[in-house]
Amino acid sequence: MHCSRSEIHAQYLRNKYKGLSAATLNMSYYFANATNSFSTPTISLGSPTQVYEAVNRYMKPFLQQRKLDNPLPLSWILPRAADGVRLAKVQHDNFHLYDGDSCEITIDDDTLEAIRKMRTSLNKVKIRLPNQDAPETCHSVRIYKQSGDDPTISQHTFATRHIGIESLRAARQMVSEARSIYVEVDRDASLASSSAPMDVHGRRLTDVWLGYGDGDGRERREALSRKLALEGYTMSFYTTGIDKRIDDAMRSAKREKRGMFNLPEELFCYPFRPWELRQGLKKNPDMYKEFRPILNVPADPAVSWKPKQRAPPVEADDEWPDSQDNDLFFFRMVKCPLSMETLCFRAKSTIPNAGYGLFLKPHKFVERGTHLCLYAEQPLAPEELAQSQSSNMYMLETSKGTYDAEDATGNNLGRYANQPNVLPALQRIKEMSTKPRPSMNENDWKAIEAEIDAACNAEYKVVRKQLVLVAKIDLQESVNSEEIFTNYGSMRNYWIAAEREKPGCFGGEISSIVRFLLNSPDCNWTDAQRSTLGSK
Repeated sequence: MHCSRSEIHAQYLRNKYKGLSAATLNMSYYFANATNSFSTPTISLGSPTQVYEAVNRYMKPFLQQRKLDNPLPLSWILPRAADGVRLAKVQHDNFHLYDGDSCEITIDDDTLEAIRKMRTSLNKVKIRLPNQDAPETCHSVRIYKQSGDDPTISQHTFATRHIGIESLRAARQMVSEARSIYVEVDRDASLASSSAPMDVHGRRLTDVWLGYGDGDGRERREALSRKLALEGYTMSFYTTGIDKRIDDAMRSAKREKRGMFNLPEELFCYPFRPWELRQGLKKNPDMYKEFRPILNVPADPAVSWKPKQRAPPVEADDEWPDSQDNDLFFFRMVKCPLSMETLCFRAKSTIPNAGYGLFLKPHKFVERGTHLCLYAEQPLAPEELAQSQSSNMYMLETSKGTYDAEDATGNNLGRYANQPNVLPALQRIKEMSTKPRPSMNENDWKAIEAEIDAACNAEYKVVRKQLVLVAKIDLQESVNSEEIFTNYGSMRNYWIAAEREKPGCFGGEISSIVRFLLNSPDCNWTDAQRSTLGSK
């Protein structure tokens, strides 16, 4: 603390150390104004509350002005964790990521006891990766351009970056590519319950590790938080101290402009960092409606600021137009239209024997047309289509090209959405196609297709070359997880055609019924009908 003559002393220091930077002098000024004045005899009588409030008032402006790559105070660095942390393996099917720093483990009969001890609810372990903070998935950065030739013209949208969803997709891809997933658990296995701390939202603060094969049979393990920071999709967080591994990785990404760090520096200063954004929107939401100027604009903003991900999140009106050297640029935070992607996950389908299904976590009202998740990154080029060894099970034809989601990437969750009522529809088709009944007419087929379509709550949409799933109807608020259904194609042009091209590809009763329709003498289809009904 300081005595009542601190202002005189501060003036003396200001004159004596004129070479100090303005930022350093500002810090001294903040400290002088933030702390209570104590005379020498009473300084020891200051209550802990007074001391805490004074230091907190000093630290607030200091942290606001601090940049991510400023020198790191040594006292902030957390002690290095002891070697040999204890890890427990998590099954891929039980692990779900909902943003770049939060995940959830579903507990089932095969879950290890060490993980069961960490449970945060009856059958879940919610986890928050410590000492880092990824961008919020509910916010996007919108960049605006104003003509330098005529400043009276208002700003118009230049581009939008959905950095929260970018972080989520980066993390999901890392997990998908990993051979194994582990979570840090207590060293002492004899503990009755986990000693891992919990945050205010009831999530365990512990690290997740990913195992990758090195080709020699051994496994290389990397911390997900450090890996995410190294790729430029999370920030070192200093509320509880700095993890130097994460901080060094983030600084490397920032220097190399990887991930989100190819965006303007202003986005990573107060008040736009995730921890500041959460608080700021509660206390002063109007602050984020302002257009903030971007300084030091690169020569070609469209090239410099574009996302470098293989499949960056996009919306229909995203664009990167040309710009002039004298154009002015601004930015502000906007609501992310793709945030429902965080609630999508795969689990066992409610359709018997259908394998996985796509589900939406408990949610508020979802308007028709809202983006749900990605199906495929881009259409196949003609040469790729000609050389494809795909099973065609995930291949969809659209007016914009042919898409294939054969390979799971961790982000193309749309591949798990099932088509409803397929088996009942085929059973009905078989019944109507069995002799001596007359052949089905076009109205019969349309009625069956209409029933299937009515049971779907999602549909496909091409958005800037990506094939995505969007809500087909308004989804009402739900406190339970909801399965997402979509229509792959008609019974004739998808299901029967696929089974004809690759007999047995669906298996079970579906394959059996299609074989009856295409081959059985008891079926009332003519050869001419079979040649057309079973072809794409």
